[in-house]
Amino acid sequence: MRVVNYTVTGGQFSDLIDARTERFSPEESHTGDGFAVLLIEKYEFWRTNSNMQVTIILEEMTKTTWFLKIVVGGGASGIFNWTYGSEQKVLRKMTTGIEELIDELDMKIKSNAR
Repeated sequence: MRVVNYTVTGGQFSDLIDARTERFSPEESHTGDGFAVLLIEKYEFWRTNSNMQVTIILEEMTKTTWFLKIVVGGGASGIFNWTYGSEQKVLRKMTTGIEELIDELDMKIKSNAR
């Protein structure tokens, strides 16, 4: 499993949720008061020939600041559960897409390295 955390500032929470849902076409989307969760399934053919799940969690911290977490998992195969880099590849695609979306919405994004 691979995880990346961000802090997003500026703009409106609802704009980010709407744009994110539109851009990533999730299989499942759950929103509530100050939070949103998207579940996306990606099929990785070349490396593991298996499905991976991407979970994007967005939580409102203040009126202009949000916590964003992207979790990619399920891409392992074989007896040793090797991912052959497939989870990292999908995570890279998702983070690039999120960063582009944030930029288009004229918001700021900061990575929260662990």
